[in-house]
Amino acid sequence: MSHCVADTNTIIYYLNKVGGEDYRRRFEKMVIDGIVISTVTRIEVLSWPGYSGNFIGLKDAEDLLSTLREEPLTESVIQATISIRRSYRLKIPDAIVAATAQILALPLVSRNTDDFKRIPNLVLLDPFIS
Repeated sequence: MSHCVADTNTIIYYLNKVGGEDYRRRFEKMVIDGIVISTVTRIEVLSWPGYSGNFIGLKDAEDLLSTLREEPLTESVIQATISIRRSYRLKIPDAIVAATAQILALPLVSRNTDDFKRIPNLVLLDPFIS
């Protein structure tokens, strides 16, 4: 799963040690191979409410995100987001992530494949399946 766009859930699962050792190894390989995140993914990861209690620390999330390439909200991503939102009625964050993958012509790695499967020309990969 090299050179792909990672959805927010893939990062949250990794930070929370969800998915077992196989997933952790796949995710770490994605990081080495150069995964990309959308700006909205950084916002979602850092505003995730699970940082209290027995979950991961905010510092861990910040450290991980600092190693990933972040694709900004360029005009082309914005226009693709508008098109996806109009056509498929996805939530705005999901539409931004999908648009980022489309504009970069990269597969989208997400556990929520049902959220994205209606979008043509979007290659979806489930991170828990090798």
